[in-house]
Amino acid sequence: HVCWDPDGNLLATSSSDKSVRVWQESMDNEWEIVSVLDDAHERSVRCVEWSHDGKMLAVASFDATVTVWLKRCEGNELDWELIATLEGHENEVKR
Repeated sequence: HVCWDPDGNLLATSSSDKSVRVWQESMDNEWEIVSVLDDAHERSVRCVEWSHDGKMLAVASFDATVTVWLKRCEGNELDWELIATLEGHENEVKR
């Protein structure tokens, strides 16, 4: 699953490698990975979704959890903080 941030500048992608990658187009029109969120899930990441203001990213996984990440920008650097792990589903979480 892929999802654009509300500004259309960042693209979040989910994967069976249990990670989320955040991509951005560089000045020379090449796409580069600007962040990897890979320490929160035990199984494939099924879906990613940005909050309406673009400050948070929700990540759903086959491990029956949803994580919520807070995006912080410091200059040109992106920093992510895991602010919540939502548990309680008995099976994988889908979109």
